[in-house]
Amino acid sequence: MKAIAMLITICLGLATVALAAEEPSGFRSVRFGATEEQIKLALPGVECQTKRAERSCHLNTNIGDIPATVILALAPENGIGRFRRAVIVFNSRDYEVLRDAFISKFGQPTGRVIAANEQCRWSLRRSIVSIQKHSFPYNVGIAALTTQEYVDSVVDRQEDRKTHEERREKAKRGL
Repeated sequence: MKAIAMLITICLGLATVALAAEEPSGFRSVRFGATEEQIKLALPGVECQTKRAERSCHLNTNIGDIPATVILALAPENGIGRFRRAVIVFNSRDYEVLRDAFISKFGQPTGRVIAANEQCRWSLRRSIVSIQKHSFPYNVGIAALTTQEYVDSVVDRQEDRKTHEERREKAKRGL
């Protein structure tokens, strides 16, 4: 019980406003809001596909000397897919190096949970940055640079689904 209280105290202490050195504007030379065509021009070797009604572009690359797969998520805006989120997948053995690079670039995390799957999070003005270590059996780390617009659209879609399900159940009862 004391360990849980200590962990909560640490998390609350770390959950302060971040004085970030930088707010992300995208991934490498691809700025948030870029179209698929702009992504392909900026990142040679990127492959784009549609999966579960979501369009994304994938790139095997290195972050420094760390091998990674980067997934650039495109969200529809006025009928055109726009880059709104980058997900970086890497081997968990490289977590500490990338976490420290994120801290150097974005400042101290606004939230941090230290456990088997440590996670750091930065809630910034226009974006959310996170990095998490996954231990056995996965042994992968996942980092994300996400626009606030993308987060809001996901929340809106979840609320739309919930409303749809509630209306469906009400209609079903009315049959």
